[in-house]
Amino acid sequence: MIPSQLVPSANHLWQSTLFAGVAGLLTLFLRKNRAHVRYWLWLMASVKFLLPFSILMAVGGLLGRHTIAAPSQLVSASDFSSFVEQVGEPFTATVPQVAMPAVPHSYTSVIVAVLIFVWATGFVTLVCRWTLRWRRLRASVRRASPLDLPVGLPVKSSPEFGEPGVFGIFRPVLLLPDRIMDCLTAREMESIVAHELCHVRRRDNLLTAIHMAVEALFWFHPLVWWVGARLMEERERACDEEVLLLGSEPQVYAEGILRICELYLESPLGCVSGVTGANLRKRIEEIMSNHIGIGLTLCKKAALVTAAIAAVAAPAIVGVMNAPYSRAQSASAATPAFEVASVKVADGSNTTVAPNGGMMIQRRVGGDPGMIDYKNVTLKFLLAHAYGMKEDRISGPEWLGSASYDIMAKKPAAVPNDQTMLMLRALLTERFKLTLHTETKTMPAYALTVAKSGPKLKEIDPAIVAASMADAAGGGSQQPPTPGGGRGGPPPMPIGGMNVNMNGQSTQLTGRVPMSDLVNELGHFVDRPVVDLTDLKGTYDIDIAWVPEGSDAVGGQGRALAITSSGDGTRTASERVVDMPTGTIFQVLQEKLGLKLEARRIPIEMIVVDHAEKIPTEN
Repeated sequence: MIPSQLVPSANHLWQSTLFAGVAGLLTLFLRKNRAHVRYWLWLMASVKFLLPFSILMAVGGLLGRHTIAAPSQLVSASDFSSFVEQVGEPFTATVPQVAMPAVPHSYTSVIVAVLIFVWATGFVTLVCRWTLRWRRLRASVRRASPLDLPVGLPVKSSPEFGEPGVFGIFRPVLLLPDRIMDCLTAREMESIVAHELCHVRRRDNLLTAIHMAVEALFWFHPLVWWVGARLMEERERACDEEVLLLGSEPQVYAEGILRICELYLESPLGCVSGVTGANLRKRIEEIMSNHIGIGLTLCKKAALVTAAIAAVAAPAIVGVMNAPYSRAQSASAATPAFEVASVKVADGSNTTVAPNGGMMIQRRVGGDPGMIDYKNVTLKFLLAHAYGMKEDRISGPEWLGSASYDIMAKKPAAVPNDQTMLMLRALLTERFKLTLHTETKTMPAYALTVAKSGPKLKEIDPAIVAASMADAAGGGSQQPPTPGGGRGGPPPMPIGGMNVNMNGQSTQLTGRVPMSDLVNELGHFVDRPVVDLTDLKGTYDIDIAWVPEGSDAVGGQGRALAITSSGDGTRTASERVVDMPTGTIFQVLQEKLGLKLEARRIPIEMIVVDHAEKIPTEN
């Protein structure tokens, strides 16, 4: 695990390293073919360092965006999409597993700052070094004497030039050491000039300059320098093969190169194409044997084209498959409407402040399950509640999390309670003129799984659950059957809805809920989304209390709320003494419920608000 600031860079370096490794395997496969083919493979491996796959994924996302009806469940990426993203982005951020919001550690920031300083020092040093050498060479070119040679580009001669070479990217100049024509025969000179003109036709100076930019940005990566050496080697071998194909005699050409090596030095810069670079002994051996690589067969051409398309298409396809889905905003004809609904801007009178000056975290227990009654809440909070996700998975205009509203609505008695959130979505869409879309992104999250010791959950009899749901749907006060089959006595707490009690020292979660409700509530206690992977389908009696780490309270016997329902349907809360350990939500879940939160990378649905009116329409 690494600091979050470095995760994108780490994933990009991994992608580029993997890409270069594949390119290296392809060059082995093509080792008997022409050198220019291997050169282009190494060049693509170099350019990949400048092109993160995230750009291709973003392009794919723009191309793949389309409209669908509002999904009731989270949209998951396909197995292919998940596989590509897991391979391309194996690194995740270091996130402390604590119950309270994570606070960045100072040492992490120091490490990141030091690494940035070291990188910047190396980058500046390398660029300055190359710039000084380039300026000296350019000054030498200006002082050089022009030569009248019919080669199709300007030719200059100077005793300062170390060897024959081509200077310049867009307006190249052929550089020749002083009196070189007195040292070489006419045929040797012709073959050497042919070699330099080959560099010009291939635009090797431009391509080498691109790799030098890669070396400057990623100077700390040994693979970058190794790829540069391979580029230099294949570049010179490609020119050698072309010179031989033009009809130069191998012995004359080899003698010309050796004569230059005896009299002169190598080029001062990689982007000044010379004649003496790469593995000279191996080059001379191949020149003397008149070795020219064979052309690509149809099969190899197809393989290279397929590999190139796959390299570009794979991240683009992931972007298409994870493209934003434009959410249909009109309420479905099957979704009922509230009998009465009021949505208005809050006047601030319902703000509750704790004695210590902070905001109290309070959720009311009781009330009509068919009623919605929120005071002084933000639109982001309402959307999170309506769609069953944390607020940090909702993005849009800045005021979504600051402007406050009061909302009250009552559903028809004949409409089941499980329709309430769908009705709330339709109400928010209508009153705020919402336009939303979803984006599925593979990101760090927590998977709720069953611990190795097995679940420690008390499942509620399905008959009791069914009866409770029937009562809620009918709006009556019929009591659910007792385990013995009879009726009577105070009914238990209704099915559905987690209750949270946070008194500043301890935390308590209670409810008779399915796993989905527990997962939604856990999202408020951790700094990542939570996804249910338990495969537990029942309804369970949840009642856990603990003292969060860092609290002034001490674990042991503590006071928590006991929630009961009376015969008339009202619910009351009273204090009771419970065993209250100290720890994190991670520890309490495993100890008390036999469940475990595991950090993973999981496809997560995000909601993006494209448009919303800050002032809701009239009631």
